[in-house]
Amino acid sequence: IVPLLLIRFVHRRRIRDHGWSFEGFSRHIRIYLGLFALMVPVLWWVSTQQEFLDRYPFLRAARTDSGLFLLWEPLYQLQFFALEAFFRGYLLFTLERPFGWNACFIMAVPYCAIHWHKAPLECFAAIFGGVLLGGLALRFRSWYGGAVLHSLVGLSMDGLAHMRAVS
Repeated sequence: IVPLLLIRFVHRRRIRDHGWSFEGFSRHIRIYLGLFALMVPVLWWVSTQQEFLDRYPFLRAARTDSGLFLLWEPLYQLQFFALEAFFRGYLLFTLERPFGWNACFIMAVPYCAIHWHKAPLECFAAIFGGVLLGGLALRFRSWYGGAVLHSLVGLSMDGLAHMRAVS
């Protein structure tokens, strides 16, 4: 809510100018779903690694409690939309004016920083993923596809970790 208020009243811009747009979403979503398909084998492999199984799902009790897992996941998925709205919405599109496409790299720095406490592979993947999703957000003028992709990756990782924990 705070970034939306800043966009409107401090930057005096339209919210859609910061990626809050569904225009062309049905065409763009295919690209994000293709990227997700590429991630599936990686997620499968990562879900066999102990450093990931020790972290996911974040709510420890949801790792083995299926009922709690089902309650946890919708809330966890909401935070992916909030992350994308901030990093690939507010921050990226605010930085685009002075820095152009270089805004993708600038935005990826704090995005990577919030992954620093995670497994090294995930932290370094956040650099690549942040720049890629930033580039796609600028290209399509929307962060929604990135939110869908991020959410699917998170749900898949949690689901695979949960599946391995309860079996």
